[in-house]
Amino acid sequence: MTARACAASEMDSSKIDSRWAIAPNSPGHVTDVRTVAVKAAVEVFKIDPTMAKPKAQKSLLVHRSIKISGRKSSLNMEAAFWNGLKEIATAKGVSATKLVSMIDQERPHNLSSAIRLFVLDHYRRR
Repeated sequence: MTARACAASEMDSSKIDSRWAIAPNSPGHVTDVRTVAVKAAVEVFKIDPTMAKPKAQKSLLVHRSIKISGRKSSLNMEAAFWNGLKEIATAKGVSATKLVSMIDQERPHNLSSAIRLFVLDHYRRR
């Protein structure tokens, strides 16, 4: 374990939380956990604030708009799931839109999750 990790594990987490606790809707209110972590890192470990800020990550999600039963729906999924969905649709001889419509009719939860589970289940059964 590194010295920083040891120091962090020995710290009382309630002290960290209370130091940055600011009333909601007040100036400086912190809603992002990353922001709290950066502030803690800067103060506790005395590191350069510019080095503590997390770099923006490119989203792995691919956005698609699709028409299901006459209504537009926006879906965000990883490219691997979109590719898997297209492969399954091609193998079944239907369009990806038609396959999404079929999944939509039987989904018990969010459509993107239902599609992910459908694709995962398909490839698990192979």
